[in-house]
Amino acid sequence: MTQPWHTADHITGDQLDQLYGWLTTARAAARAEQKRAERAEAALNAIRALADELTQRGNRRTGNERVLGRRILAALDTHTTPTETR
Repeated sequence: MTQPWHTADHITGDQLDQLYGWLTTARAAARAEQKRAERAEAALNAIRALADELTQRGNRRTGNERVLGRRILAALDTHTTPTETR
């Protein structure tokens, strides 16, 4: 059950301390999630660069790299699984 909201005139010092504790925890969690999102974005950019390279130069190796590059790009662009083909 949720506790009733208090106005500034009726909140106790302990309740205010608890509120600031929750706020501090929420801010720390938000910063951690922002850093996680930035790392994920960097990883996606690295994968995209690899896929672009494989798509353009893959036929010099075995030929499979070109297909792999296209599949990676498709998965990133359309949120399909890497095993699906277009």
